[in-house]
Amino acid sequence: MSRARHDQPQDHRTELLQAFRVDGDDIESNRMGQLGARQRQRLVRSGYLNLAGATAMAVALGGIVLAIAERPLKPVQVILAGILVVALLILGIVQLTKANAAAADGRIDVHAGPVYVRMRGRAGWYLTVGDQSFKLPVQFWHVQDEAPYRVYVAPKAGRIMAMEPDGWG
Repeated sequence: MSRARHDQPQDHRTELLQAFRVDGDDIESNRMGQLGARQRQRLVRSGYLNLAGATAMAVALGGIVLAIAERPLKPVQVILAGILVVALLILGIVQLTKANAAAADGRIDVHAGPVYVRMRGRAGWYLTVGDQSFKLPVQFWHVQDEAPYRVYVAPKAGRIMAMEPDGWG
């Protein structure tokens, strides 16, 4: 399922660092249980991008309702559209809050052991390590299924920030 290979641990480690857009300083910080400086910046930026995306979707939804709904708008149409717009905005705000909280907290949880990569329908690819499961933020082919890794997770965001092979070679 993967291009990752056990016989080339250093090349695979480099591939993972590039896939996660982290450098050696970030990994060293992760090993000590802390986010790296670049990882903090990426978390905050992703929170604002999620909020911007949710806002854009809310505006698009409002535009669609106005474009296709019969005039005059019925109260039920306005209420349903309003609920959907508010739900989208709340989702964006929650994502922003989680990302900012994780960046401010700065902690990293380290999960080590064999990992299992599975597709969960439309939800996408998930990685399981131990009894924890996380959305895989990189393409599945960067990870060797059932191989041992160290997985670095920002607990307040529930997000994998980096990975590296554990004991390969």
